[in-house]
Amino acid sequence: MPLTDEQWLLVEPLLQQAESSGLPVVGRPPSDSRQALDAVLHKLSTGCPWYDLPFDSLSYQTAYRRYRVWRDAGLLSEILRLLADDLHHRGGLDITQIFRNREFYFTCDRGRRTLVYPDQWRATWQLDTALVLIGYAVQIATRAVHRSRRRG
Repeated sequence: MPLTDEQWLLVEPLLQQAESSGLPVVGRPPSDSRQALDAVLHKLSTGCPWYDLPFDSLSYQTAYRRYRVWRDAGLLSEILRLLADDLHHRGGLDITQIFRNREFYFTCDRGRRTLVYPDQWRATWQLDTALVLIGYAVQIATRAVHRSRRRG
């Protein structure tokens, strides 16, 4: 998911502040933060393997290392919170309400999950952002299930 210019203007100060405060910047030479964030958000929204990211000028190892650094520092959560707030205020889509109102729902066919959403959201930045947020929530929930299975 490529960030829109408006979304980038929201998150860029966070990344610059983190880098100036000593958060490691990875890549040789240090990679472009916007491209790295686009790669991380693409991974979160599609669930594709890291090695399958469609970015030629950014290695998947760099994207993964940036993801880990940002996640461990709490920066990724802050970025996603900003994107969710922007989606709600500027985009008119409240991520907490879309499932309650049954605007978005999952279907299953032969074990494959598909997200169904209204046609008016097709090919919009709002849908791209919602998919990132949903993907991240699914990733967190999946980790929690795996942890509980290991314990129990």
